[in-house]
Amino acid sequence: MTLRFSSIHDAHAYAEGVFRSKLGQPQRASVIPNSRNFLFRMEDCQGRAYVVKVYAQTSEFIGNCEQVAYMRLKGNRFVRNCLGIDRGQVDAPAWAIMEYIPGVTLLDAIDRLHANCELERRIVAEIVRFIRDCVAINVQGYGNINAQLRGQHATWPDFLDHHLDHLDQSVRKIESAAVCAKMQRGFECLQRFRLGAADFLHARLPAFVPVDLNMSNFLIDADERLIALDLENFLAADPLLALGEWAGHTFGTSRYGAFLHAWGMLENLEQACVRFYALLCNMDVLTYIANNHVASVDHACPWGNPHRFFDLIEQHIEWLEAHDKY
Repeated sequence: MTLRFSSIHDAHAYAEGVFRSKLGQPQRASVIPNSRNFLFRMEDCQGRAYVVKVYAQTSEFIGNCEQVAYMRLKGNRFVRNCLGIDRGQVDAPAWAIMEYIPGVTLLDAIDRLHANCELERRIVAEIVRFIRDCVAINVQGYGNINAQLRGQHATWPDFLDHHLDHLDQSVRKIESAAVCAKMQRGFECLQRFRLGAADFLHARLPAFVPVDLNMSNFLIDADERLIALDLENFLAADPLLALGEWAGHTFGTSRYGAFLHAWGMLENLEQACVRFYALLCNMDVLTYIANNHVASVDHACPWGNPHRFFDLIEQHIEWLEAHDKY
């Protein structure tokens, strides 16, 4: 990937140009904080507010999933209206324009959810419904998705092997020997499950699966309606991967239990797959943190979760080792 802009000022100027070409001269503009891309709130001459998203990086897949998601989920109650999206070209960065909906993210509403168990259960059940709407979309192949809803890999185990090879390389790059040893134990657990559950994994049918289910990617509006904010990250994958991604962020909290209750009964091997995917999710994030020095590895936690990544990883390893008769 390559970076598109050297400053937020440059990205802002580009976003204003995109807005002007589609909706006229923006009357007001402000920055919406975001860790990955450039987001701006802009108003048209009638005071209607929009979000202009400018992608900070380019790659073969930037914008693909988001464009497909807005097209296939058009009219879905969990998705904002999209007024335009472009995957970009060599000389024109990718962008999207969505309606602006005021509200608070789940991350910012966690204390409120803790104090209102009924609201938490309802909101989490809505997330389950959103995921079910997504996985109802048919795809072909597995892994990273192109604009034709086709994944790069022929089978789900093929993609998992590719992903585990990449994770293995990332673990080996960790500078701290102690951290590397802990992560290596997690990697070996993932490998054992992948081999032991090979037949089950091979039989998993692909679906359009959201894989960035963290607390900052969902909004609660003034009417307590749930809105999915980021539709950029999807895979052609086993639908249980979405449960594992949610577990990776929320395991050990009431939001995890509420999610499983709303999802419904899982068979034993399905439960094991969820823990396998949760471990994979936690390993991916923690190796990124370790290799890029973005936080303290020893104290890092998923957003909105008081439990450390290291503790979550250890719990998933222990569970999988105790249930290794796949």
